Amino acid sequence: ARTATALGIAASSAAGLRLNFGYMTKPLHAGNAARAGLLAALLARRGFTATPSVLDGERGFTAVFSPGDGDPAAIGSPRATGGWQVLDPGIAVKKYPCCNRGHRAADAILTLVRRHGFGAADVDRIEVRMPAGEVDAAGRVGPMTYPAPVTGLQAKFSMQYVLAAAVLDGGLGIDAFTDGQVARPRARRLLARVRPVADPDRPAADPELNYVEVVVRLVDGPELTERVHFSRGDPRGGLPLSAADLAEKYRDCAGTVLPAGQVARSLELFGVLDGLPDVRPLTGLLGGSL
Repeated sequence: ARTATALGIAASSAAGLRLNFGYMTKPLHAGNAARAGLLAALLARRGFTATPSVLDGERGFTAVFSPGDGDPAAIGSPRATGGWQVLDPGIAVKKYPCCNRGHRAADAILTLVRRHGFGAADVDRIEVRMPAGEVDAAGRVGPMTYPAPVTGLQAKFSMQYVLAAAVLDGGLGIDAFTDGQVARPRARRLLARVRPVADPDRPAADPELNYVEVVVRLVDGPELTERVHFSRGDPRGGLPLSAADLAEKYRDCAGTVLPAGQVARSLELFGVLDGLPDVRPLTGLLGGSL
């Protein structure tokens, strides 16, 4: 009963607008969602009330936010078709700290860089070939709306910058998305040579044709091509992030707010979380300083 109440409270607290992509408010969406969930649970525990049928009731959450007014036939029956995405295909884990729309291209360009060893000075032009309808005339790719970003937050939503930074740095860590890194003259020159293009003969709805192809034209050398259907960490692609990948991602993120010793010790405790008799030694390491 308390879980149903908590869901009822939280369902009235979920929101977020794509227009805030590229601003500080975008990551606040996730923080607000977490805060709303915690507050809902605390209120439910103290006897606060909410409808017990918020998910499947008339004019409830599913009816309002799903096609067909929540009709299971319209949204996909979990029993008949595996229609609940949290179960099928499952949870995706993002490898890079940027918009997911750029991850396939990032995987492709990093594969080419590691395979062929070229750098920014070797690049004449980079094309990112995408399915029909994903690129507009201004070079914007869906939610990646900043072809020429000027801040780190905007750069997270820039296909051009993501590929430029990947070539320059040989990877995509959280440090790549600072205002200073975006302002690098070498990054500005290289991102201007990145061009997303849409293939009108490749509908995104066709799983066989829904891929991203990165083509690198070198100043002196061959044309290099890499095609990616599913990014690393996408449950549909069969390439989950390894334990080492996840640890690297945690160290990269946590290292921005915690000392190295606390990062290392907290990572150890996360590895044995199920067996900890008390989580306070772990949460005590995560306070940081704001």
